[in-house]
Amino acid sequence: MKSPSLLSALLSLAAFYSALAAGESLESPIRAALHIAQSQQTPHNVSATVDLNGDGLNDTLVLITDARYCGSGGCLLLVFEGTAGGPKLISKSTITKPPVRVAQQRVLGWRSLLVDSGGTGTVMLDFDGNRYPSNPSMQRHATAADISAAETVIPGYGN
Repeated sequence: MKSPSLLSALLSLAAFYSALAAGESLESPIRAALHIAQSQQTPHNVSATVDLNGDGLNDTLVLITDARYCGSGGCLLLVFEGTAGGPKLISKSTITKPPVRVAQQRVLGWRSLLVDSGGTGTVMLDFDGNRYPSNPSMQRHATAADISAAETVIPGYGN
């Protein structure tokens, strides 16, 4: 019998190759999430994949770095759940700055996210059963222990 971590890796790899074979990318889901026509250019972004909900499929974090989606407090963070049918948008969070980190702790089955939020510092984004918070600046501050235990998936500027 295969170990759970090996099975998880195999499922993630299978999903990746399935999406690759189908010619899928994040461009269409990003455009749909931002209500942008297919004829328009996809905004500049940085993305990372990680299994946030423990289902063996990679979920995707997309930080939109295009100036049209950023302000002095930060940029827009999209979170897509990996599904057999392709990426499904589950949340949009404004005023988010990198680094974007993934905590070991889970809330309602999903790993918490740590982000910097304009002038507030590093905060925790906990899943509420449907989505991550839309306004990071209103969330609780991450502790030094939270930060050191988290995995950085989108590095900060200049890193």
